[in-house]
Amino acid sequence: MAAKMVPISLARNECSAQRYCIFFLVRCDASSEACHHVSEKSLRADEEKQEKEKRMQLEAEEEIKKMRKQMIPHARRMPFFDLPFKPHLSTKSLTVPSSTKFQTLKSKKTIAPSTIQE
Repeated sequence: MAAKMVPISLARNECSAQRYCIFFLVRCDASSEACHHVSEKSLRADEEKQEKEKRMQLEAEEEIKKMRKQMIPHARRMPFFDLPFKPHLSTKSLTVPSSTKFQTLKSKKTIAPSTIQE
Protein backbone atom coordinates (compact mmCIF):
# COMPACT_ATOMS: atom_id res chain seq x y z
CA MET A 1 0.00 0.00 0.00
CA ALA A 2 1.39 3.28 -0.93
CA ALA A 3 0.56 6.38 1.04
CA LYS A 4 -0.78 9.28 -0.89
CA MET A 5 1.48 12.26 -1.10
CA VAL A 6 -0.46 15.42 -0.20
CA PRO A 7 1.19 18.79 -0.75
CA ILE A 8 2.00 20.69 2.48
CA SER A 9 -0.10 23.70 1.55
CA LEU A 10 -3.21 21.53 1.24
CA ALA A 11 -2.51 19.53 4.41
CA ARG A 12 -2.52 22.57 6.70
CA ASN A 13 -5.43 24.88 7.09
CA GLU A 14 -4.81 28.44 6.08
CA CYS A 15 -5.02 30.66 9.15
CA SER A 16 -4.46 34.33 9.59
CA ALA A 17 -2.12 35.75 12.20
CA GLN A 18 -3.94 37.11 15.21
CA ARG A 19 -2.69 39.96 17.35
CA TYR A 20 -2.24 38.92 20.97
CA CYS A 21 -1.77 41.29 23.87
CA ILE A 22 1.39 40.16 25.63
CA PHE A 23 1.09 41.35 29.20
CA PHE A 24 4.75 41.09 30.13
CA LEU A 25 5.48 43.80 27.54
CA VAL A 26 2.84 46.04 29.09
CA ARG A 27 4.24 45.42 32.57
CA CYS A 28 7.76 46.00 31.29
CA ASP A 29 6.72 49.38 29.85
CA ALA A 30 4.98 50.33 33.09
CA SER A 31 7.96 49.35 35.22
CA SER A 32 10.38 51.21 32.95
CA GLU A 33 8.20 54.34 33.25
CA ALA A 34 8.15 53.94 37.05
CA CYS A 35 11.94 53.51 37.17
CA HIS A 36 12.36 56.57 34.96
CA HIS A 37 10.04 58.57 37.24
CA VAL A 38 11.96 57.48 40.36
CA SER A 39 15.33 58.30 38.78
CA GLU A 40 14.11 61.77 37.73
CA LYS A 41 12.80 62.37 41.25
CA SER A 42 16.13 61.37 42.81
CA LEU A 43 18.04 63.57 40.35
CA ARG A 44 15.82 66.53 41.25
CA ALA A 45 16.37 65.87 44.96
CA ASP A 46 20.15 65.73 44.43
CA GLU A 47 20.09 69.00 42.48
CA GLU A 48 18.04 70.70 45.19
CA LYS A 49 20.45 69.43 47.84
CA GLN A 50 23.45 70.78 45.91
CA GLU A 51 21.75 74.14 45.41
CA LYS A 52 20.93 74.33 49.12
CA GLU A 53 24.57 73.54 50.03
CA LYS A 54 25.77 76.24 47.61
CA ARG A 55 23.38 78.78 49.13
CA MET A 56 24.52 77.91 52.65
CA GLN A 57 28.17 78.19 51.62
CA LEU A 58 27.58 81.59 50.01
CA GLU A 59 25.72 82.80 53.11
CA ALA A 60 28.58 81.65 55.32
CA GLU A 61 31.10 83.46 53.12
CA GLU A 62 29.00 86.64 53.28
CA GLU A 63 28.84 86.39 57.07
CA ILE A 64 32.62 86.00 57.23
CA LYS A 65 33.06 89.07 55.02
CA LYS A 66 30.74 91.10 57.27
CA MET A 67 32.60 89.94 60.39
CA ARG A 68 35.92 90.91 58.85
CA LYS A 69 34.60 94.38 58.08
CA GLN A 70 33.36 94.75 61.66
CA MET A 71 36.62 93.60 63.22
CA ILE A 72 38.68 96.49 64.57
CA PRO A 73 42.32 95.78 65.32
CA HIS A 74 43.37 96.90 68.81
CA ALA A 75 46.91 98.06 69.41
CA ARG A 76 48.80 96.23 72.17
CA ARG A 77 52.10 96.87 73.83
CA MET A 78 55.12 95.19 72.46
CA PRO A 79 56.91 93.05 75.02
CA PHE A 80 60.42 93.97 76.12
CA PHE A 81 62.58 91.27 74.66
CA ASP A 82 65.83 92.80 75.88
CA LEU A 83 64.79 92.57 79.57
CA PRO A 84 64.07 89.02 80.78
CA PHE A 85 61.06 88.34 83.00
CA LYS A 86 62.07 88.13 86.65
CA PRO A 87 59.27 87.24 89.05
CA HIS A 88 59.42 88.83 92.50
CA LEU A 89 59.06 86.93 95.75
CA SER A 90 55.63 87.16 97.31
CA THR A 91 55.17 89.14 100.51
CA LYS A 92 52.40 86.83 101.75
CA SER A 93 53.13 84.31 104.48
CA LEU A 94 53.41 80.65 103.57
CA THR A 95 50.35 78.46 104.05
CA VAL A 96 50.70 75.68 106.59
CA PRO A 97 48.74 72.49 105.93
CA SER A 98 46.46 71.37 108.74
CA SER A 99 45.12 67.92 109.47
CA THR A 100 41.55 67.17 108.45
CA LYS A 101 38.90 67.12 111.14
CA PHE A 102 36.19 64.51 110.83
CA GLN A 103 32.90 65.18 112.55
CA THR A 104 30.50 62.44 113.56
CA LEU A 105 26.81 62.94 113.06
CA LYS A 106 24.95 62.83 116.38
CA SER A 107 21.52 62.42 114.78
CA LYS A 108 22.14 58.80 113.76
CA LYS A 109 21.85 56.35 116.63
CA THR A 110 22.89 52.75 116.51
CA ILE A 111 20.24 50.14 117.21
CA ALA A 112 21.11 47.79 120.03
CA PRO A 113 20.54 44.08 119.27
CA SER A 114 18.24 43.75 122.31
CA THR A 115 15.75 46.27 120.91
CA ILE A 116 15.17 44.41 117.62
CA GLN A 117 11.99 42.35 117.80
CA GLU A 118 11.89 39.08 115.96
